[in-house]
Amino acid sequence: MTNGTVSPLAQSMGHIILLNGFPGVGKHAIARAMQDSLPKSTTRLIDNHILIDPAEAIRPGRGPSHKALRKAICSVAFSAIKEDLNANPDLVFIMSACVGNNSDDIAVLHEYLDITRGTSVSFHMLNLRCGVEEHRKRFEGVERYQAGKKKLGDGKVLDALVRENELVDLGEVNVGEGILFQGKEFDTTDLPIEKSAAEILGMVGWKG
Repeated sequence: MTNGTVSPLAQSMGHIILLNGFPGVGKHAIARAMQDSLPKSTTRLIDNHILIDPAEAIRPGRGPSHKALRKAICSVAFSAIKEDLNANPDLVFIMSACVGNNSDDIAVLHEYLDITRGTSVSFHMLNLRCGVEEHRKRFEGVERYQAGKKKLGDGKVLDALVRENELVDLGEVNVGEGILFQGKEFDTTDLPIEKSAAEILGMVGWKG
């Protein structure tokens, strides 16, 4: 893993904070709480469903045509994010994903990483983890489905997903040159949403 020196949010030139975790771990809720703690004018939340749902609606499934469409949508979105970060060094983008430890998912991760390649923007990635019982409780919580997104709702599918897959190993990710990268593991099991958000912001250098 190639690490760059990460400055506090108040001093560095733009930030991407990528929350990575399995469905139901609390990525979106934590991201919203983080967004609420940062200046509204310079903070943007890009939930992974914003990018996934259009591709799923147009080309359902996970076949080659779906993946190609998702990649095209992400390419346009990520180019716009990079332009905005270059134009406004105070911006903070909070994003979410479910990147596993396999070649296809790591290729997707590099699409995210390339947003900051060759820039002074810091890229913070956190693998969010949660104990089995708490994970299922969050997964089945009513509030998880109130936003109207196409979220996974089958507990058996979740169990198989977690059992058969691992989150990307942040210690093995080769981010390449030209990226200020910081990767950390974060256990949310015993933490309320607001506490998780505050601790993550502290980990990436936010002093507010």
